[in-house]
Amino acid sequence: MKLDSRDMKVDSPMGGRILDPSCMLLGFFIFKRQFMLNLKDEGEKFHALGANVVPIVGKAPIMKWEHLHTERQSIEELRGYDWTRCTGLGLVCGVNGYVCIDIDKAASAAAVTMILEKLGLPGDYAWTVRSGSGVGYHVWVRIDGEIPGKKGVVKGLSKDDSFDHLEIRWRECQTLVPPSVHSSGGQYVWMNAEPTVAPEFVSVGAILDAFESVAYVKADNGQKVVPAFQKGKYTDGLLNGVSEGNRNDWLTSLAGHYRKLGMEYSEALVLLLKVNVAVCNPPLDPDEVQKIVESVFSYPSSDMVIRTGTDMHLMQPPIMNDIVAGIIGERSLNFLAGEEGGGKSLLAMNLGLAVATGASTFLGFAVKKHGKVLYLNNELSFQVFVSRFKCMRRAVSQPQLAKLDNFLTPEFVKPLNESWDDICKVIVQEEPILVILDCLYWAHDRKENDSSEMKEIMRKFVELRDKFGVALLVVHHTKKGVRGETMHNDNMRGSMVFSASADTNMMLRRSGTDETKRLFKPTKLRNGKDELRQAHLLSLESHSLWFVDEGVVNEEDHIVFPGGNGTQGKEATDMDWDMIFGKEKELPRKEIVDRCKRINVAERTVDRLLKHARETGALLPVIGKNGVYRLPSADSDEEALPLPVAA
Repeated sequence: MKLDSRDMKVDSPMGGRILDPSCMLLGFFIFKRQFMLNLKDEGEKFHALGANVVPIVGKAPIMKWEHLHTERQSIEELRGYDWTRCTGLGLVCGVNGYVCIDIDKAASAAAVTMILEKLGLPGDYAWTVRSGSGVGYHVWVRIDGEIPGKKGVVKGLSKDDSFDHLEIRWRECQTLVPPSVHSSGGQYVWMNAEPTVAPEFVSVGAILDAFESVAYVKADNGQKVVPAFQKGKYTDGLLNGVSEGNRNDWLTSLAGHYRKLGMEYSEALVLLLKVNVAVCNPPLDPDEVQKIVESVFSYPSSDMVIRTGTDMHLMQPPIMNDIVAGIIGERSLNFLAGEEGGGKSLLAMNLGLAVATGASTFLGFAVKKHGKVLYLNNELSFQVFVSRFKCMRRAVSQPQLAKLDNFLTPEFVKPLNESWDDICKVIVQEEPILVILDCLYWAHDRKENDSSEMKEIMRKFVELRDKFGVALLVVHHTKKGVRGETMHNDNMRGSMVFSASADTNMMLRRSGTDETKRLFKPTKLRNGKDELRQAHLLSLESHSLWFVDEGVVNEEDHIVFPGGNGTQGKEATDMDWDMIFGKEKELPRKEIVDRCKRINVAERTVDRLLKHARETGALLPVIGKNGVYRLPSADSDEEALPLPVAA
């Protein structure tokens, strides 16, 4: 039946003819029905383009749709929805790569223009939408991969205040498309021609660059989070009571729980007596409750487990897995030491990003295990840290970008004695496989040369390693004046406890012959092979701040010895012995070592130079005086005595 407007009019008391109110209502329902059917038809069009489509009332789907986060929707399911009461339709983000860039409360479409440009899309790109609010915009694309972000949405604030906030909606969410109606009454519309093909594919890197061009991630303001109620092991008993047959076991288990929490025996006894009365039906005799608590608290501590030789004979040897092959293992304590300004923090960040994002190698060493990395930066300002991170991100490959969320860092790190509990909580919550502390100097207020004080800190590090099963990398400084000697464990500043307690020690310093190059060398490998203890020559890519391994080198080729001839190490084996001896004709080894230390030459280096001096005749041993040397006479033909052959 076709309605004519003349059939819908009645005589007006004021004269003339007006629309009959009942006909107006009928017309509204006809329009609404037609709108619903139109939404269904539009939904089928989007479905044909690869999207999962849901009917919407307001901004929420009208049915359960969690399965559509990951499963492809069938056309039969789509047609079976109740389309008679919806006000719009939404496309599910994530399936088939559908992603929506949502700009809210925008003064103009300027941000849309910039985003399209960064994505390499034309200005009249079809998949651009003006929202029903009139001040929001959407850009739909597709990606092949994942975008770092919690709960499928990456949020940011406008850089120039031209809009309120921006979201990259890429997983486990849905966003409205035309011809949906906004809660304000406005309608979502296509800014250009209605699309007839699926959205364009863009790279993860491009979409992150587009985000960065107009927005920045809002920093966490540290506000307290109200904890949600979650049932635990003892919740039902405490809420609903414990029946007669379960009282002993339940109270025994709860007493053990209190002991693990560190509660004292007397506190646990008083608390269990009250719990017994409150929840046990009927309550146990108080003497019985006391026996339970006494029994639990008299058990031997589980902190020390004794194993016999037979036990160990029958045990399966533990598997020693590596995070970075040969140099950093799981559950290990490691040090990276270097001179000031040598780039040790950059190298530590390189390592952290390699492990976090799934890189295959680090300085030529295979990265065997990937996972979350907690980077505790207490030296650099957070702004400088972020600036370095942005540079390093340039060298991260497209597949690795999806794993950037595995790299975690607090904005500010207090000294260990103030932040220890917070660090432990973060480790429990995030479960990193590697924790990097940069650097040791700012982490404490103790005396680094005091072994007793440093032992306490090392025990805390070992506790992190063993209690939480993480690998720990501590960034530290080397002593002053060690550039004239080979890299070894004694180069580290402070107590010898550091090198002694570590599983791996690594050294980094500038080349003595080329200040733009660095030398990297593992100097201690408790669980690694000796052949890995070689020096590697590194160069730094200035645009990305990543170190590049140029291969194994002879370390001495890159050492210049104080007092030497200023050439490469192979030639720099001569010391100015006239300067060392001065007016003395003879000097014992100890005095030679002391005088060389004053010009920053280490004892080990002095011994090597003494050996070379004897071989070349630059110094001669004093006959009959063990360990005493003299300069050769200027007018004599004295030859160096042969060195004794070791037995």
